[in-house]
Amino acid sequence: MNLLRKYIGIDFYKRPFFQRTGDFPLYCNSPDTIRASFGDQSTLGDPTSLKTAFNIRQFAGVTGNGLYQWYYEQVKKTDIDADSKFYNYGWWDFRFDEMVYRYDYPLVDAVAPVNIPEIRWFRDIGWVAIHHRMDSSDEHIMLLTKSSRYGSISHSHGDQNAFLLHAFGEPLAIESGYYVAFGSTMHRNWRRQTISTNNILIDGKGQYAGNHKVLNMAASGTVEEIISDDTYSYVRSNATAAYQENVPYLERYVREIYFCNHSYFVIVDYIDLTQPGKVEWLFHTLYKMKLSNQAFQVIGEKANMMGRFVYSSSGDVILSQHDQFVDVDPQEIEGLSNHWHLHATSNMARNHRLVTLLVPMKKDENKYVSYFLDDQDHGVHIYLTDHGLTRKIEVQKVY
Repeated sequence: MNLLRKYIGIDFYKRPFFQRTGDFPLYCNSPDTIRASFGDQSTLGDPTSLKTAFNIRQFAGVTGNGLYQWYYEQVKKTDIDADSKFYNYGWWDFRFDEMVYRYDYPLVDAVAPVNIPEIRWFRDIGWVAIHHRMDSSDEHIMLLTKSSRYGSISHSHGDQNAFLLHAFGEPLAIESGYYVAFGSTMHRNWRRQTISTNNILIDGKGQYAGNHKVLNMAASGTVEEIISDDTYSYVRSNATAAYQENVPYLERYVREIYFCNHSYFVIVDYIDLTQPGKVEWLFHTLYKMKLSNQAFQVIGEKANMMGRFVYSSSGDVILSQHDQFVDVDPQEIEGLSNHWHLHATSNMARNHRLVTLLVPMKKDENKYVSYFLDDQDHGVHIYLTDHGLTRKIEVQKVY
């Protein structure tokens, strides 16, 4: 586009799409996050890469948007050996790009993302990002979720309705696995499959993520609604179609995500089947978790997280964890650290309602969100209180 603009005078950057292109990395691949973006990534496990920062800086020059310049400056501080990394070496010439950019565009003053909206919906691809205090890594809380009309086509995975969580400088709910190679067993059998995502399995089966492109596109999801105000942000997504090939008896799978008081998350899952089945609620992290009854705890280096299953319509779930990459050739991951995978398994039922509370906290913080259930109406009312502020969440009952 730069060549076309300078050589024949066609300026594609004037199109509305390119005025906002930099918003996507800003919200969905933020400068201080690790393992917090979906799909095939050669940089998986590394901080945000300098080549992404160079791209967003290009749009800072095009639009004058200081947020994009801020992004570039933050990444440049951390990715100091970019030239030596395999996904850059021979593919990217940072010095040449710097020279061209300085010639083509004026320098833009950086603007920290202090007053940006808490939630951003990228409607065309079905990604939703929730942020609190992106401007400060030590205070930053980010949740990313997706339910996309593109299903598991190309570099997308079987991860409709999945989520990722990064808080206080620490990846907590992660995109698990490694980028070994496109088409490797790690890629085909783990990373592309629902079992590697923070999502659900139904009777051990996930979304279609094979190599039939028509079925890939059909295995889609939809973001149905988002809401945001001063006290909470809300996302509702539907991934029913994504499971139809493997679980034809699924009638509905809807996931609601609440971010309350800029502090904690509540995830409500609705699964309706035409025959009894078991649901496995999946969660992936870098660290071995502490399991106790209906709760699990992630203990990281900079942050911790408490997870609790506050309601399950089929009775208490059974918690287990392991650190294996299932059906992956061990030679592909030799010398690489394992990740930990939580399975919370329900009882058999045709209809499932599962409510999970996730409370991220700083390493030295002892945060507790109290809750109680009112089960006397047509719905289950869950009241959650944090620092004296109470949020009521209503869950439709199973009849």
